Amino acid sequence: MRPKRMFIFAGNHPKLVTGARYTLREISDITGVNNKTIHSRMYGRDRITDRTIQAREYNGRWKKSETHLDNANERLSAKWLAVPLTKLNN
Repeated sequence: MRPKRMFIFAGNHPKLVTGARYTLREISDITGVNNKTIHSRMYGRDRITDRTIQAREYNGRWKKSETHLDNANERLSAKWLAVPLTKLNN
C-alpha cells in the first residue's frame, strides 16, 4: 500500500495551520470543498494555498475567476497560445 501523500498548507484559514501537512481528504473534510475538486486543483502542485480551498460562488451563473494562471511562465505561455498560427508555405 502506498503511503498517503501529504501537502503543505501555505495560507490563511481559520481551521488550518500554515506549514502543517495535510492529506487531500483532510483538507476536503475541514474546508467542505469536494474531495475530487481538491484533487483536481492539486494536480502538479505540492502546496495548498487559499486559492486551492476557495469555494466558487454561484448566483444564477458561475462567476469567472480573475485568472487561472499562477506564475509568469504560465501567463507567457497563454499569451503565445492565443496568437493564431500563420499559413505555412507548401
